[in-house]
Formats: sequence, C-alpha cells, structure tokens
Amino acid sequence: MTTYRNIHGRSIRAVTTDPTAEVSEGEIWYNTGSDTFKSIVSSEAWVSGSSLINNRNLNAGAGTQTAGAVFGAPSTNGTTPSPAGSIEEYNGSGFSNGPNMVTKRTRLGGAGTQTAALGAGGYSNPPNSPNQTTTEEYDGSSWTSSGALNSGRQNLGLTGIQTAGLAFGATVATETYNGTSWTAVNNLNTGRNALTGAGTQTATLAFGGHPASSATESWDGTNWTTVNSLNTARGFSAAAGTQTSALNFGGTTGSSTTATESWDGTNWSTAPSLGTARYGLSGDGTSSLAFAAGGSSPHVVTEEFTKSANVITGGAWASGGSLNTGRYDLASTGSQTAAIAFGGAIPVKNETEEYNGTSWTEVNNMGTARYSLAGAGTQTAALAFGGGPGTYTNSETWNGTSWSEGNDLNTARRSLGGVGTTSAALAYGGYNGSATVNNSEEYNGTSWTEGNNLNTSRRTNSGSGIQTAALAMGGNPGSSPYITTATEEYDGSSWTNGGALIVSRRNGAGSNGQGTQDSALYFGGATAAPATGSTGTEGYDGTSWSTRPSLATARNYIAGCGSQTLAMAIGNYPANGVTEEFTGETSAVNVKTLTQS
Repeated sequence: MTTYRNIHGRSIRAVTTDPTAEVSEGEIWYNTGSDTFKSIVSSEAWVSGSSLINNRNLNAGAGTQTAGAVFGAPSTNGTTPSPAGSIEEYNGSGFSNGPNMVTKRTRLGGAGTQTAALGAGGYSNPPNSPNQTTTEEYDGSSWTSSGALNSGRQNLGLTGIQTAGLAFGATVATETYNGTSWTAVNNLNTGRNALTGAGTQTATLAFGGHPASSATESWDGTNWTTVNSLNTARGFSAAAGTQTSALNFGGTTGSSTTATESWDGTNWSTAPSLGTARYGLSGDGTSSLAFAAGGSSPHVVTEEFTKSANVITGGAWASGGSLNTGRYDLASTGSQTAAIAFGGAIPVKNETEEYNGTSWTEVNNMGTARYSLAGAGTQTAALAFGGGPGTYTNSETWNGTSWSEGNDLNTARRSLGGVGTTSAALAYGGYNGSATVNNSEEYNGTSWTEGNNLNTSRRTNSGSGIQTAALAMGGNPGSSPYITTATEEYDGSSWTNGGALIVSRRNGAGSNGQGTQDSALYFGGATAAPATGSTGTEGYDGTSWSTRPSLATARNYIAGCGSQTLAMAIGNYPANGVTEEFTGETSAVNVKTLTQS
C-alpha cells in the first residue's frame, strides 16, 4: 500500500502550533492542540496595488511584478496622447516617474524588462497622423529611437525582449526584431485588432482581439498554429507569462470585464477576476506573479496577481479610532500601536492624547497651548517644540505621565519640521513671524545648538528619521506656488538634496517616530494654493519616491507617525478627530484544515 511516507519521504509530523514558514505546498501535519490534520495549499487572487501617477489608457507594459514598467502617452480616451509619452517604473510597492519617450503615442505594443524595454507601433495625435512604425528602446535611463516596423499599426501585440522581439496583429502581419531592424515573417491565421500575447520571439501565444475574439494562436518561430480558444472572447486585454503558462486579464467583451483566464499549454481555464473591470490596461510578469495597471476609467488603478502558498493582502489605509478632541495642525510621534498626539488648532489646543492601536485616551495637557509645532520621540518619552500662534521657542518634554519645561530653541518659529528622540532631536525650517527660514537646530537632551541650514527654506514641511539621518520633505518655500517637491537628507552635519517628491505638497505628514531616512512615508497635504487636502501617499527608499495606496479621506494640516509599513494619519482641516491607519502588503502561509468531506 502506498503511504504518505512512500510519496513524500517522511512521516506526518505532530506539532502544537501550525508552522508559519519553511513548509512545502501539500505537506501535511497533525496539530495536537486542535486534533486536526492540516496542510499548506496554493491560493491565487488579485489584490489592490499603489496607483499610477498619471491617468493612462491603451498604453504598454513590460517587466515583472516587482520591477515593472508602464509606458506610452498618459491618455484618458486612448486617442489624444498628452503630455508627451512617459514611463512609470514599478518596484512592487509603487510607481515613480521616468523619462518621456521620443515620440508621444498611445495604443503601442510593449515588451522586455524594466531596464531594457521595447516599445513599437501605436497612434499619435489625430486626425491626420498615420499609424506609427516607430520603435524605441529604453535602457533604464532614457529612450532611443531604433529601426521602424515595416507596417505602421496600432493595437498590436508585442512579445520577447529588447534584442529579440515579435510584433503581430492589428493586421495579419508578423515581424521579428533583432535589436536593430524588423523583418516580415509568416502571417497570423486570423488577422485582428487589439489582441495581446505572451512569450518569446520563437515561442509566443497570441489571443483575443477586437471586436471580441476568443481566437488563440501559437507561434513556433516559423508558423502560427490555431489552438484552443479563450473562454471569454475579448479585446484590449492584457497578458503575462509564457507560451505554455500564460495569464489573460481584463479587456472588453462589448463592455469592460474583470475576467481572468490562465493557460496551461493546452487549455484556458477561469482564474480569479480582477477587482476593477477595465479594458485598455497594460501589464506583465508571469502567470503566477503579474501586475495590471491603468486602462479605461478609473485610469490609475493597479492590481497584483499572485498564485502561491501564501495569502497576500495588499497595502491599504483603514479607519482608526478618532481623537477625543478634533483638531488640525497638531504634532505626533510614536508607532501605530503606541502613538501620542499633542497641541493643534483652532482654537489653540494644549490637549495630549495617547493611542493604543484601537482608541485615544486623554492624558495630561501640555504646559503651553500651541499649534504648528513639531514633535519627536516615543509615546512615553516625547518632545514638543516651537509652534504658534505667533512664534514660540519653548520646548517641553513628556515622560509618559506629564510635560515639563525644557530649554528653548534658539530661533522662535512655527510650522517647523522635527525628528529624533528626547536626547537627540532635530528641528528644521519653519516660519519666524516674518519669513520662511532654513536653519536647523540639534537637541542633546539639555539644550539646542545651531546646525547647518537646509538648502531650501520652507515651512509646513514633514520629516522622518533620527538626528544623524533625517529626512525633510515637501512644504511651503514662502513664495509662489507655495508648495515644493524638495527632499533633503541630513547626515548629522549637513543637508544634501535627495529625490524629489512626485507631487508638490505642504501641510502633509511623515512617518515620524519609526520612519527612517531611507524608508519613509509621506501622505496627505495641500497640492495647490489655496490649500485643499489630498489623499496622495508616497514612499521613499533612500533614493526616490514612489506611489503608495491613497488615504481614504483627503487631508490637510495633519500629523503623522509610525513607519513606512505601519503608519497613522491624525486629524484634518477643518478641525476633526478622524484618523487612518496604513498597513503595508502582508503575506501569510495558507493553512487549511483537512476534512473527509
């Protein structure tokens, strides 16, 4: 008789708690606590990802789920590309802006990797521009024009890599690319528009088309062969994978669809649906790790597909417990489960509250009521400094029970930034009552000492990090347009310019308390003057900012704390006590209890 040990080479083990890692899919164990047999099983699903920076429809994609690219002209209608076609790079968490293409266009084909992408064909501005033959190569830094397609076309399929591509469809024509020029080869059996495909130059699968088509063909490097059809006929869909293991998602059947199908080399089968129905989207990756971005309204949505023994939960903001005293322009520090918030407006506040991960509790008030102040430290050892109305120099220290007066700042100011601890804090920027300032000061637990200035004077800026590795981002430089993308890094001695924010903002909040110089979060704030709040969230990796899931509520003059993966947004203008909690993407093994049914 065949036994589990004969098959797997080991016996079923008995454990008191279920394993959380290092377990193979299909392995069975006996949980003595629950008196059940359990196993790890594979699951597959789409989860929400960070939004694109630009509205995009009928664009191209390349790369993988953790190193992807979306390119071609940002376009909401698929007809008028404006502005010039750009690339957005995806790092698995969010998007960052890259350079424009040489020729702006939409409805083009895309292939290759994030640092070696290929774009071909497409459609430029109507009404008199012809279908494009233009080909461009991306090297991770810039786009370069290359050899033209033999036949101009839009809504074509493109597979392979930058030095070995395959273009097909829009007509029956098929062409191969050698990194320099295109060569016409044998035609598709069924000419069609708006199809897509997966694979290499010598082994590609082409499927779908518009009007809604279910046709699927396989390319062997010489000829196309008709194979089993899609279950859902559609065009303007996206794809990932290879000739023998592909994924097809989205598109239009006459209306937008969420349909996803997987190909096993012989047949198509139904897979979990997209969360958002759309066509004209782009995507790439593998049949088990793919991404889908943009498309028909909404044009910025991104989703990730994962098939694994882990259950993936996408990063998102969720409602947290409300402050007891509604306010804005307050300060905070600490973690998502142990935060402290103090001060605020209007009228001017001295209230202090502590958060335990669920609810806020009133504790002893600050000695001086103020708003537009800065904070540093933890829930049990915090520092409050500066603020208004007017401008203040005074600092107060929190010991977990009460506030006590400390030595004053050298420069009276409000709307300043601050990071660090009660024994090693940093204050920078702000407004001194007559002008925006750039000076910074260091605190050693007893007194403040002048440090080197910021490169960009600003107020209402935010921060992350510690005294010797701080980050200052955004703010109001004191002149039109009163917002900035400027980011600066402090090394304990001097400030240097870092990667600019994607969107200029002020009055937003950073991951103060647990965020670092190379792992920070910035969220909310005004993107224009007069000030109106935003939902935008960005993450910093020490070099550049990329998008993250948006806040549920547009916010302005807010406080923030936590880390890049566990953060809080606190308060809002006009005064309210609403908070939100951010949790980054999580992964957990998919444990299932085995039954006889």
